[in-house]
Amino acid sequence: MSKLTFAAVSTLGAGVAGTGGFLLMKELQTPKIKFKDKYSHALIKDSDNLWDSKFALLKAANPEPKHPKLLQAFKDSKESSKESGAKELMKQTCTSLHEEVMSSDYVKDFEKYCAKNNKDASKITWNDEANSNDKWNTSLTALKSHDYVNNGELGKELADLKTKIASLSNYENTHREELKKWCDKVKDHVYWGSHSKEFKQQELYCKKT
Repeated sequence: MSKLTFAAVSTLGAGVAGTGGFLLMKELQTPKIKFKDKYSHALIKDSDNLWDSKFALLKAANPEPKHPKLLQAFKDSKESSKESGAKELMKQTCTSLHEEVMSSDYVKDFEKYCAKNNKDASKITWNDEANSNDKWNTSLTALKSHDYVNNGELGKELADLKTKIASLSNYENTHREELKKWCDKVKDHVYWGSHSKEFKQQELYCKKT
């Protein structure tokens, strides 16, 4: 090998090593975010009464959870003799996940079975009426005069609906259905706190009056 070739290879090797070292250093310096950090508003306490509804979701899971312990709880829930143990295993797993560094493999499991959603945190009487029911009309009227300063910008779905009903005094079933579909969707989203514009708007436009 010529001196020139050797020098080039040495330089290349040093460059690769330097890049690897930089990436390793960057990885070491990157903060490790735990589940409890990102989902601080949505954590379910051991004493909360939400575990029954979360366990019902786990029992009906499709697809099955990815987390091995939640998967075991899912399988055990199918046997009546193991059901109470399965629920306890789910609670213990969720609680232990609070302290773990977030893993993309388990985010969906955590959000569905271990975290509060918007409806879980809601303080309103939920409007679960059919779209033909006039109980949705009050919310539609309120949407027409949405307070952007205090309640945030509307997402596309509500903004489009607001435009459609802006000049109307009577609403059609399609308008009520659009609002109902939005409520049914956001109620299952993770609860990010009372400051979340989605949560604020849910409390305004999904309540029974």
